[in-house]
Amino acid sequence: MERTRSPFWWEGNDREERWRDKWLNLPMRLVLTCRREGFELWTVPYEVDVPEAPRVRFVG
Repeated sequence: MERTRSPFWWEGNDREERWRDKWLNLPMRLVLTCRREGFELWTVPYEVDVPEAPRVRFVG
């Protein structure tokens, strides 16, 4: 899986953190790329429910 990075137009040193917080506890969106001999590649979008998780931050 490839993590989606924050958009380049978001500013600030904490933009990655804000991007993660925006999507915390929301369904994970996947794009499955499928292949089978004799067929062209095809993609299937799929959403996976993610169990609610607390956001942990370490200071110091």
